[in-house]
Amino acid sequence: MVTSRSLQVGFVTGQLGQGGSERQLTLLAQGLAARGHRVTVACLSHHGEPYGSYLRDSGIEVMLFPRRGSWDLRRMWRLRRWFRDRQLDAVCAFGDFAVAYTHFALLRSRGRPRFIALIRRGESQLGPLKRRLVQRTFRGADLVYANSEVGRRYAAGTLRLPPERVRLLPNVIPEEVFRFRSDPAATRRAMGVRPGEPVLVYVGRDATAKDIPTLCRTLARLQRTSLGLHAWIVGPGLDERPAGCPDPGEQASWLGPRDEVLSLIAAADVLFLTSRSEGMPNVILEALALGCPVVSTAAGDTRQLLDATGSGLVRPVGDARALADAVAEVLGDPAPFRARARAAIEVVQGAHGLEAALRDLCEAMAPAGGRRTVDP
Repeated sequence: MVTSRSLQVGFVTGQLGQGGSERQLTLLAQGLAARGHRVTVACLSHHGEPYGSYLRDSGIEVMLFPRRGSWDLRRMWRLRRWFRDRQLDAVCAFGDFAVAYTHFALLRSRGRPRFIALIRRGESQLGPLKRRLVQRTFRGADLVYANSEVGRRYAAGTLRLPPERVRLLPNVIPEEVFRFRSDPAATRRAMGVRPGEPVLVYVGRDATAKDIPTLCRTLARLQRTSLGLHAWIVGPGLDERPAGCPDPGEQASWLGPRDEVLSLIAAADVLFLTSRSEGMPNVILEALALGCPVVSTAAGDTRQLLDATGSGLVRPVGDARALADAVAEVLGDPAPFRARARAAIEVVQGAHGLEAALRDLCEAMAPAGGRRTVDP
């Protein structure tokens, strides 16, 4: 019988700033390190915080490869040398940009590690040149993980990857989210909310895919129909209304990045999401783990989850009127939606636990040929 030993694992990402993909990478890297595997992370920019600090605090090496242009051959060679010096068993690249750099850095390398590519989005429109580049780089991977069914269809359709080389690796929610306890009434008082006033919370960032203009148009409609509504807008780049977005009204509080995101979600009556493109949004999983109903656009696997649990409503992308009506419906009779959201906690915990994801990932990263077995 072959004795198991720890793996040497490298993660590659475009940045380690605030974001769902960055958080997922950090959770997986920390989980592997806690189980005795040696983990190192390459960040292909100077954006190394806040997650770079979290990783270093867990004893994980983080290397920054600052960008000198949209495509930097010097950085690619530095990454190639980084792979070689650390004698990695496996490399996990998060997203198109990191996958492309990893693919070219590993070309014709001796003792090539297992190359695992992770798709972090659903279907998207790509120009002919970019589509060919993305197809080529993802086809260079030994295995491709998508974090959603829509991402898996994107891999099989747009990227034309063989189905047997594409697997599902759902986003993980740490156990502390399910154990999280707060005082919603105290949070609402601290935010200036009077008893009986409804609260909507948005958690995201200022990015095209998140469609902040539709968020603002929806809030402007709600201002005319939902008196006393408070809207907490949380995330990087959202400490003020982005340029070009319509005025959402006085009920909108632009809070920017906040440490107490879970407390804000737990204190809200509805989590609201306006994304145009997603895989499986982490914030929806966290909302259901906290028993908070959701209103969202039909992006990624959102409809599949919310329809299955009855814990929220899904409306078409970009339709501010339909989204406002859905929010008003939940706020008009929140009790049944909140009850179904609480009932969905077990569904989320079963499908998005860290242990199952680590077992799957360790199996995929183990060298081929049965040279050793690896425990997560």
